[in-house]
Amino acid sequence: MFIVEVVTAQARYGEAVARLANVINEGALRSASEAAYQDGRAELLRAGALGPARELPHLALVRHLRPIQRSAAMTAPIRWEAAGPGGELFPVLDADLTMTPDGDSRIRLRLAGAFRPLSGWGSIMLLGAPISRRFASAAVRSLLRRITEAVEGPVPQREPEAPGLDGCLSRPQ
Repeated sequence: MFIVEVVTAQARYGEAVARLANVINEGALRSASEAAYQDGRAELLRAGALGPARELPHLALVRHLRPIQRSAAMTAPIRWEAAGPGGELFPVLDADLTMTPDGDSRIRLRLAGAFRPLSGWGSIMLLGAPISRRFASAAVRSLLRRITEAVEGPVPQREPEAPGLDGCLSRPQ
């Protein structure tokens, strides 16, 4: 199932690039993804789509590649992998998170990708297209909302790195 969501945020593009890189590189993408996946699960429970006894999967892995900067766009490929009971319902999301300028002080965030089974076809359709789309939309909107909050916030200040004992630069523990 393909999914595309787009939001705009109040941020200058150059500052937003630094903030988004921080979200991705400092591990905040994992926590934002886990919370977003939980929001998708909550949407299924609200809809009564799974029945009272159905166990829901959890987000096991969040993977990403280094963001790619091309002209006036930054793209970060991401992958979610679900596990646990019910993990066959929404096992994998492969998507591109793209940020582009939208004027002088706004940016546009777009997540486009597909929820798909690891192998074969159809497990995602066990719930039917409308319910599957409800989960996917809720999860992706939640992720974009969390990323929007991060890129609209203050530019992260990095601690200065101190020389390590071996003469290499390392971050203080």
